[in-house]
Amino acid sequence: MKLWLTGMAAVLLLIAGGCGKPRDVSELLNGAMREAAAGNLEEATRLAEKAADQAPDRLDALLLQAILLEKRGRLEAALRVALRAAEAHPDDFVAQYTLGRLYAADRNHAHEALVALGRAANLRPGDRNTLILLCNVHMMLDPAQAGKYLLSLARDRKLFDSAPYQNQLGLSQLRNRHYQAAGQAFLKACRKAPDEATYLLNLACCMDRYLGKSRVAVPLYQRYLDLAPATPESADTRRTVSARLRAIRGR
Repeated sequence: MKLWLTGMAAVLLLIAGGCGKPRDVSELLNGAMREAAAGNLEEATRLAEKAADQAPDRLDALLLQAILLEKRGRLEAALRVALRAAEAHPDDFVAQYTLGRLYAADRNHAHEALVALGRAANLRPGDRNTLILLCNVHMMLDPAQAGKYLLSLARDRKLFDSAPYQNQLGLSQLRNRHYQAAGQAFLKACRKAPDEATYLLNLACCMDRYLGKSRVAVPLYQRYLDLAPATPESADTRRTVSARLRAIRGR
């Protein structure tokens, strides 16, 4: 939701500026925004597409169309439109960031995401959202490289103190074999968000497998099982955790 609102806000700013383009295109875009606000995403997309057809290189039309397609779950179509926007406006931060963000939503496009986000970072050094996405993508591809983005983000004290940041920091430290530091970061994440199952599991695994504190991990594993939803996606993890609990308690 946050990214959706951020994207819409960026497009609103572009439309508000007028861009010196034909009035009928701006009217189409304003109509698309009204339809989107009312939840009529299909009609909003149709209007945004019509605007983009009339002004093929107009950035606000392309970005709005891409964001609406994303909202409707049509990621590949959204990517094609966002790529057009980025290619037509190589020096525009919003265009490059939007393309990178959409690429980052699909693990198969992680390398392309790094390229687009790298361009965005060069256009607006230190941008918080860009650094967060670069960190997240590197955690998938090359965790060692994620550390420098975590370090840059550490200057933002509010973000640094958040549970998501501390969890990512813990993963980075763990993959760099800094086990004590990883445990401390996971513990901070759990204290900030005590009911987040993923953070509890990360802390439990760190204590159990890397710090030799299996007994300390027992209530953390149990708490994870209490909180994690029993879905098909979590079934394998829940079985592994249950088996590990039995093994520890059987000693």
